[in-house]
Amino acid sequence: MLMMVAVLVLVIVLIGIAFFGLSKLLGGGRELANSTDSGAVNVAKHALTTPSKSALKFSNPDIATNFAVILGQPDDVNLLNYNKLVAHAALVGFLARDINTEDSAKHAHKLWTALNEVGQFLQTNLTNKRNMEGFFQQMADANSTKMLGKIA
Repeated sequence: MLMMVAVLVLVIVLIGIAFFGLSKLLGGGRELANSTDSGAVNVAKHALTTPSKSALKFSNPDIATNFAVILGQPDDVNLLNYNKLVAHAALVGFLARDINTEDSAKHAHKLWTALNEVGQFLQTNLTNKRNMEGFFQQMADANSTKMLGKIA
């Protein structure tokens, strides 16, 4: 009888240790998910303003000529104001189609080319891992992942 009680106590202790380990593992997964989510949100927040360049510093002079006035001061091109530039280029294109002259078509084409150059700048810098990785790491490392063994 004593042997049976000892085995039963040992089994209950082992089950308790297994549940403790399982809860620690599952809790660590939640911490890791929270850390990853906060890093991704930080990247999205910084992506709105970080790849930024003055409209006057592009090599294409049409960007400065057409977009600097729309942007105002500061005349930085970023995701926050890219839609203004797209709307302006679309409006000029629609008006050029209505006017239907060779000069208006040339101007609309130059503006569309300038807009594409701005879009290429934003795409290149937003997809560059070196530009965005720091923002992810900054916030992901600030979160605690003690249950996975890392103390922050």
